[in-house]
Amino acid sequence: MNDDEIAKAFADIKPEDFFRDTSALDRITYTSEHAHLTTGKNHFNGFVDAHVQRSKEQTDSEHGFHAFSTLHNPTEQRHFHPDDDETAHQYAERLAREAQDMQATWFFTAMLAPGRAYSGDEVPPDIDADNPEELAAAIESGALHLSICWFAQDNEEVPPFRRSGIITLDSDGHPESSIEGEIDADSNPFHYVMGNHA
Repeated sequence: MNDDEIAKAFADIKPEDFFRDTSALDRITYTSEHAHLTTGKNHFNGFVDAHVQRSKEQTDSEHGFHAFSTLHNPTEQRHFHPDDDETAHQYAERLAREAQDMQATWFFTAMLAPGRAYSGDEVPPDIDADNPEELAAAIESGALHLSICWFAQDNEEVPPFRRSGIITLDSDGHPESSIEGEIDADSNPFHYVMGNHA
């Protein structure tokens, strides 16, 4: 191949050919038949419940659980996975850009992490989340459990409606228990994906 042939091969390429409007792995466009299911708190709760069930079922699949997120607006749904080199905060920032771009109204995310549910009067152990040795010791002692932590938000009303929970896994990686409760915004990198609401 000579220089002229190479130049011809790239002659019709424009910068906009490399633009992408989303980093979503896939997207589903709702049909008019689904329009009545894409808004409202009852439908949001159904959306969340289906995603929590998907999270549990994924642990029993051949490939095991993989972190995932869904952004929704009344016309479409977009699905995401974190990149291998993305931190949770970088992933949350990417999702926030996507949510703003598509004017998302619903959001769900689930991620594998060491965690534990606590009642309001319990004081959780002081564990440095950035210290792998401390985390391993906490899991070994039972202070933390390998879990699927999930978070969801509906922005159709102000203030937004949020749900969150934890699915603890047994030693074989299968769902053991599921608890729904509040996640502290300070320890949740996904709390502001849908905007800085109260």
